[in-house]
Amino acid sequence: MRHVRETVRFADGLRALETAGVSRFLELGPDGVLTAMAAASLTGDAVTAALLRKGRPEDTSVLTALARLHVAGADVDWAALFTGTAARTVELPTYAFQHRQYWPAVTLTRGGDVRLAGLGAAEHPLLGAAVELVHTDGYLFTGRLSAGTHGWLADHVVLGSVLVPGTALVELAVRAGDEVGCDRVEELTLAAPLVLPERGAVLVQVWVGEPDASGRRAVTVHARPEAEEGTDWTLHASGVLAAGLYEGLAGAGFGYGPAFRGLRAAWRRGDEVFAEVALPEGTEGAGFGLGGVAARRGRVGGPGPADPDGGRCAVPRRGRHRGTAGGLGRVAGRPPGGGGRGGLGRPEHAVPGGLGAGGAGGAGCRVVCGGRVAGGGAG
Repeated sequence: MRHVRETVRFADGLRALETAGVSRFLELGPDGVLTAMAAASLTGDAVTAALLRKGRPEDTSVLTALARLHVAGADVDWAALFTGTAARTVELPTYAFQHRQYWPAVTLTRGGDVRLAGLGAAEHPLLGAAVELVHTDGYLFTGRLSAGTHGWLADHVVLGSVLVPGTALVELAVRAGDEVGCDRVEELTLAAPLVLPERGAVLVQVWVGEPDASGRRAVTVHARPEAEEGTDWTLHASGVLAAGLYEGLAGAGFGYGPAFRGLRAAWRRGDEVFAEVALPEGTEGAGFGLGGVAARRGRVGGPGPADPDGGRCAVPRRGRHRGTAGGLGRVAGRPPGGGGRGGLGRPEHAVPGGLGAGGAGGAGCRVVCGGRVAGGGAG
């Protein structure tokens, strides 16, 4: 009756137990109300836990309370607790846990959409933006290079300095040529090494000039340290871009499709022109003696003389071709002579593997003007 009639003195009781050396308190009841009150009354580092919690599964509440007391130093008979559950103990490693970083230490920094600044995307790992220059038919490409954003560049060290390899400068020129329809770097001279600083980056500009009468374009690669704003740009490479064979022929009115693009290599010896020709992959050549080389023959020696209408076209007029079918090897011919009928001499071809050789006896060509081609007649 004293418990009901007199002051409970709950806090005084807890402090007395704490003074006696009790450091862990477990509430045996339907909820954890007294546990919260005890935590507010105790002054030291005592640990409190409630065996049951209202609204929680009993097994979860009991295990949580035992775990809390166990990590605080209390002895728990775990074998008795897990009897009949098939639980077993496992050994923990005796060394500190090892951690492995799976994310790259340095990630590429990507800015916003360059189109919002009136620029075009260069779509190249070394370049960020491209812009067509006004008043000229030129282009300008910009980029930013550093060992942080392009980690592989740090592996190219010369005399203690990280240099951008010359092949990377060629790659810049190739990308610029692709943008302006020049798929060949005809010439590229390296003027100065491009050194990457230990910290920071270098800004790069690739300039492409307007085409000359032959369709060639000048190209330069300049750079300067990002931290040295306002300083002069250093020329690192300069050269010439040119259109490929078939692109140049297309500009002259010769539209050769994939089936007629079999030229693999060409070279000169005096007034003779030699070429390595092969049927494009997937082109059916069975049953033909020379395949498409007869149609391409006029290209070995170059186009015929210019006609009054400004066009030129060498068309086989006479002669007989013979040889074996299949892939073709080398073709040789002399450029057409003067006058309206250019003699190709004796164009010959050699089939790979010694399968045989063929020739065109007394073959010739004549000029066909653009008006006749458009009218559908050869005259």
